[in-house]
Amino acid sequence: MNATVEPPAGHKARRVGALTDRLVDESAMSAALKELLIDTDRWILCVDRSPINWETGERQVPYFVLHENEDVQFGDALESRLVRSRRVNIVASWPDGSVAVVDLRGRRYDSLTLSPLVVQRMNEFNAALKSGGKSRLITPAAIALLALWPLPVAIVIAMIVFAVEVVQDPGFRATLFNDSYEGPQLPEWSRTVSYYTGFLWPFSLPIVIGLSVPRLLSGGLRTWPKALSRFSILSLFYRIRAEATRVENWRSIGVGATIAVISVLVTLWLT
Repeated sequence: MNATVEPPAGHKARRVGALTDRLVDESAMSAALKELLIDTDRWILCVDRSPINWETGERQVPYFVLHENEDVQFGDALESRLVRSRRVNIVASWPDGSVAVVDLRGRRYDSLTLSPLVVQRMNEFNAALKSGGKSRLITPAAIALLALWPLPVAIVIAMIVFAVEVVQDPGFRATLFNDSYEGPQLPEWSRTVSYYTGFLWPFSLPIVIGLSVPRLLSGGLRTWPKALSRFSILSLFYRIRAEATRVENWRSIGVGATIAVISVLVTLWLT
């Protein structure tokens, strides 16, 4: 006979909760994880990563587990094997007997026995992520809305045209359920809006791609990629400027340009 397992006293039934979708700074994620795990009985990090190390080109174990007895650093910078992962899940237990699984990539948690302590820790964790969060535009909902915005525009136009026809045209109301009804005539303003919507939509696609790149590079922790940080971009511009002002580079460019011009003149003279 199957026995029913009741949650401990003061606990509620299973609950699935959502965390913020915003990308966060690496230091903010590290601080949030440290506070989340500080008073747990046990915790493990289940990490899924690429089978290829893209820095060395060598094969690596695609899945590994870290636990509280290992020296996992939660400083200003997290370990690269966590930052470069595909997915990171946390399984943690607290002294009151509650257990929660946190999906850091999907930004949600699942608690089999939800206690007030777990609720408090998840709220604090979510608040810490929000405090270190980046722009609200770089979220799945915002990107999807920007990619598909002509669809709600078309729906709104259809609803307005239908409502206007119902109110103003008695014949439309009389023939609405008639098989011979062919639909209302679109007013001029709706044609204009539809035209400009179709014209402007392709220009929003590069923005969608640009907003999607940080999420694609955010890894299993959904942290802001270091390669896209302001410091990295400024460093890139500095290196470009430094290389562009070096006399040796301009000398090489001058020699190459001279050879190219001479080659073109000789070719023209021989032909």
